Amino acid sequence: MNFYFLLIDKLLRNFILTSIYYLAYILLPITKLIAIHLFDSAGIKINGSAECDPRVEDNRFYAYFIAYSIDGLAHAYKAKFFECNDVNQFLQLICIKLQRIICYHPAVLLPSIATRCFLLPSFDEMYDCTVVEHDTEKDTEYWKGENEYPAYSTCCWDNVDNIKDAYEQKLDIVARKLKLQRGMKLLDIGCGVGVLCRHLAEKYGVSAIGVNISNEQIEKAKQICTGLDVDFEHKDMLQVRGIYDRITCILCSEFAGIVKYRNFFETVHSCLTEGGLFLLEVISSRHFPYPTTIGFVEEQVMSKFSFPYDGDIIKCAKDLFVIEEWQNITDQEIRTCEERIKILNQKYGKHIESSNDEVMARGAKFSMALQQSFCQSGYYQFYRIVFSKI
Repeated sequence: MNFYFLLIDKLLRNFILTSIYYLAYILLPITKLIAIHLFDSAGIKINGSAECDPRVEDNRFYAYFIAYSIDGLAHAYKAKFFECNDVNQFLQLICIKLQRIICYHPAVLLPSIATRCFLLPSFDEMYDCTVVEHDTEKDTEYWKGENEYPAYSTCCWDNVDNIKDAYEQKLDIVARKLKLQRGMKLLDIGCGVGVLCRHLAEKYGVSAIGVNISNEQIEKAKQICTGLDVDFEHKDMLQVRGIYDRITCILCSEFAGIVKYRNFFETVHSCLTEGGLFLLEVISSRHFPYPTTIGFVEEQVMSKFSFPYDGDIIKCAKDLFVIEEWQNITDQEIRTCEERIKILNQKYGKHIESSNDEVMARGAKFSMALQQSFCQSGYYQFYRIVFSKI
């Protein structure tokens, strides 16, 4: 099944969509008219005066949009084929006004179907292919903001106005939801650079284990957790073993894929002690045909993923867990995206040392704006769910 997914993915991206792109470029006058008509119907004027109106610098912009949909806009923005003062509003209008065209475009629909029907490439396969190209230090630096380490996950903005306090508040909320007690053993699946493990060990006295497939992030995590009762393992989420009082998985279960989503819940269940709690933060796609994956974001995070539908979460947790709390934190994620974009804009000039840096910065900005607009348009929901073991 893994082979078939890779075959379909390569066939789609390297043959079908590329053929559509070249055809659209050859027929550029017609392509341009179609694209302008679609943008007009969404309330967007090419080279208009509104903040959300794109200023086209290269006519390949039109062919990219027609051939690759949202992904095409992302790559066109990275390549400076167009500029836009308010990328978020631009994308939000497209997502709302051109919803059916976006959702049923082959560049969006076919990858979503493939991720639901076939096994995704394993973490190790994806990581081995991309680790050489990935600059962890620079990626981390872009998102640090006022915090010592970047806020990759959804922050909590109740009565705070900066990302440092919002992120620390989020970490404390996780602790409260888990009802942590000193001496408990905690497993953090997809631990990143170990910020959650460090916070819970320092402030709440737990013994923490973090698992991650990135050796670079594990090394950084070990550095920041020196002297604490925290350890880290290079391991796939489906390979974790042991018994823990509490388990967390924050924006990582999506990488298991829908085919293995039940396996993920079974793995967590087998590692959780009787009476234990499992906290899951997850991105959920609304329903078919809303996309369950985004090609451009996959390139940014350098791994395949598939967002579950709400029903997938319930189905895969059935007979394993009781849902104690299900909280929609989408509004918090929208605000977090806004702050990330502000951070990037503030650091933009400071970090642009080469053309590659500029491409990376533009890609990160578009990715955040896209995530924000998908949430605002109702395509995706961000949930914080607390499960207890049956």
